[in-house]
Amino acid sequence: MMDRQSIEIAYRTRLTAAMHLGMRATVAVAVAVYAYQGKWSIAIATVVVLALMLAPNVLQRRYGLYLPFALDFGIVMLIFFSLFIGSIQNYYDYLPIWDKILHFQSGLILAVAGFVVVYILNQTERMGIDLTPFFVAIFAASFSIALGALWEIGEFTGDSFLHMSAQGGLFDTMWDLIADAVGAIVVSAIGYVWMRYESRIPFTPRFLRAVEEEKRVGLVLDHETERGAT
Repeated sequence: MMDRQSIEIAYRTRLTAAMHLGMRATVAVAVAVYAYQGKWSIAIATVVVLALMLAPNVLQRRYGLYLPFALDFGIVMLIFFSLFIGSIQNYYDYLPIWDKILHFQSGLILAVAGFVVVYILNQTERMGIDLTPFFVAIFAASFSIALGALWEIGEFTGDSFLHMSAQGGLFDTMWDLIADAVGAIVVSAIGYVWMRYESRIPFTPRFLRAVEEEKRVGLVLDHETERGAT
């Protein structure tokens, strides 16, 4: 079983660790600045963003779920650039292409999550599967693109029934989906090449401690049952 320290340092470098901490620190400072300026609505919205960025840490400490650093870092980065930079700092208005950049980024992150899902299934004895690198890559890409499509359906629903203005029309929606797909395909292609040469699923060298802990507890219980029977 991998210990907490080895899980946390997976795919972590000084640069990525500094960026990971720096994004959350920036949002925390922004909360204080907005509160000092009396911009309470913006301050509250920024607190919500900070809470979402800290969610992986809460899962780690409360439930013992240690995400691969690559996925943790990607989630924090997506929240930072979409909700804080994009929405609160109004970059969606300042830089029209910002939305497409974030859709591309979300495609990358969700494809990584797709590889993680396959890893979970492979680590669960009752759900163990044996897929070729090609089909694992196809699943990761399809997983990412499907979630991107569901997001667009959610935006359409909000615009239709809640009178929001999340979508800019069919043309904008299609480019969002294309950006999602390009990000998904890039990661899936990299993952495919990795699996061909390394013979293991990428982005998951050390995964959820809960999975390993469940296996260990199961083995202990089986051993104790056998001893009791004898």
